[in-house]
Amino acid sequence: MNFAGRLPVGSTYPLVTAKKGPSLTLSDSRGSARQVLACGLACSEIFHGPTLARLLSPAHSLEAAALSALRSDQPAPPLAIHTSAGIPPNLGKFLEALLPHLPPHFQTEDNLASLQLTGSDAVWAGVDLLLQLCPPGRDKVAVGRRSYHGPGTSAFGSASPLGAAAKTPLQVEYPTASVLDRRPGESESAHCERATAEFGAFLRSPEGCRCGVLLLEPQSGSSSVGQPYPRHLLEAYVALAHAHGLLVLADEIMCGLGRHGLGPAFVSTAWNLQVDALAFGKAAACGVEPLAGAVLARGFERMKREGRTVFQSHTYAGASARAMETGRAVFEELQGGAWSLAAGEMGRKVVEPLMQAIKEESGGCFNFHGQGLMWGGFFVHSSDAERKAAVEVLKEKCAAAEVLPYYVPAGGFMFTPVLDAPKTMLEDALGRLRVAVGETCRTMREERGWTGSWTGAGALGTLGGGEATRTRTRYKGPRVEDMTDKQKEIHDEIGRTRTTGTAGPFGPWLANAGLANHAQNLGRTCRYELASFDLRRSEMVILTVAAGTRARAEWDIHVGEARKAGLEEDIVQAIWRTWGGGKVARDMFGEKEDDWVIYSFAEELCRERTVGDDAYWALEGLVGETGVVELVGLVGYYNLVSMTLNTFQIAHHRKK
Repeated sequence: MNFAGRLPVGSTYPLVTAKKGPSLTLSDSRGSARQVLACGLACSEIFHGPTLARLLSPAHSLEAAALSALRSDQPAPPLAIHTSAGIPPNLGKFLEALLPHLPPHFQTEDNLASLQLTGSDAVWAGVDLLLQLCPPGRDKVAVGRRSYHGPGTSAFGSASPLGAAAKTPLQVEYPTASVLDRRPGESESAHCERATAEFGAFLRSPEGCRCGVLLLEPQSGSSSVGQPYPRHLLEAYVALAHAHGLLVLADEIMCGLGRHGLGPAFVSTAWNLQVDALAFGKAAACGVEPLAGAVLARGFERMKREGRTVFQSHTYAGASARAMETGRAVFEELQGGAWSLAAGEMGRKVVEPLMQAIKEESGGCFNFHGQGLMWGGFFVHSSDAERKAAVEVLKEKCAAAEVLPYYVPAGGFMFTPVLDAPKTMLEDALGRLRVAVGETCRTMREERGWTGSWTGAGALGTLGGGEATRTRTRYKGPRVEDMTDKQKEIHDEIGRTRTTGTAGPFGPWLANAGLANHAQNLGRTCRYELASFDLRRSEMVILTVAAGTRARAEWDIHVGEARKAGLEEDIVQAIWRTWGGGKVARDMFGEKEDDWVIYSFAEELCRERTVGDDAYWALEGLVGETGVVELVGLVGYYNLVSMTLNTFQIAHHRKK
């Protein structure tokens, strides 16, 4: 029997045989397994490991009790109940746990919740309920021009894949401040001001006057690559909508219950947005149980009085007792906001600096935005087709780096790790992404002629790629015809004795003939004349320095030499993935304990500029005092090489 899923029909899906947070074990049809870090599996996955086990335990206990009763042919607590008959008894406790997370103006006897199975169902339910509260003639729903509220053929949002005709006729589009619509050179404030003016004009238009409900995303999903909208912009949109008679539904599904890092579960609560309803998604039950919902701030008494119902519903909406038990546990766990605030701190201290490093290394081909533990990275180019081409290249590079973000066809990816992801996990995933994005930018330059468009734009960035290039290049060394006799002598000697000739750092060094001469002699000693290290281990250390100092040219020069010297490919790839601050696992070295001691010393020295007692005495015990001196010299020399290559922006062009 064939299967049709998210991928094109006929695609081969790997089997996910084990899962530990973002670490997946994938098996193919031949039974071979590999590990991949899946750091973008949507926002419904918010916990992993022991925390997830604890939150799933109440539902597990309920099921165990039901199974025990069923085996004894006794009445059992319902695991789900057809809602034409009634509701599970634990629904009330779930709603009690949900209530404290809602905005203050929702804390009344007139609020109303509709529970659903998926996020798109929840949005439909919220729209359904709000439209019933609108005056006659207000029968349309205003949806952001770039927004996503569910699948392309059955929900609001983007018209993809079958075009506007496939969408609901209820929907009309309004302008948003999406990064994908920002004009080249336009500041963030100017963009927001323009978008707000355009939104006001929409509300005054004939289409706008027919709208009863406005769908608003406090933080976008794939439609705008995880873009968070400024508070003042959201407040302005809500106020304008209310002034023109619209009710506002905040789609908080992509915010992932506190993933935004602002404290409360919902952005609407954190910023006291005066929305009329909000929708949440499967994060309410950790993405494990089918549970989503929409909550109205007011309307219960009127709908009760008028005998209304929720038309967007089905017989198993709010029917799963397991989902309700897990949902109650989740909202109780999130009470107080500690998880969200921790996500905010992790985003500021870990994710943002590493994303910034990727941006800086891209030469203007990449930008990012986000908050908490929800981030989007996107390629900078004025052409939609070129950005999409870059995403296809990125998929290949990410597969090689064994990392899986959430790919956005519009031109980038989303990074949405679980709330309880440890720092080392984030660093590892971002280190791999750093490699993949860097390789993608390189490919787009070399094969598709991309050029940088560095503008120094703020969080929203700009998509005007290709129009501006650097006009000045940094010093690469003296021209041969301008060299002094001493410089020419050293230049010729380096050319004769080095397999790379005078490529790499030697050009700038030749500005001072003595520096170049002493540096090349020191390099020869460090490469070939160390008593304590063979070439294989020396090259391992050099790659460690290249990764630690982010010297791409140094890596390119030495990765081939390391392989020729016998350094195992799994160790090469492990070091490669440390770009951006990731760590090599001890078990990567297997039984090669000596290699681990050498690597650990070099890595710590690069990172901390010194080493602790554990690293020092372990290395001295292995290679003696002379060996420690030699390794410090090796690391120091190649730091000099890295600084030179990085400062003077020297690239290594491999022979075709």
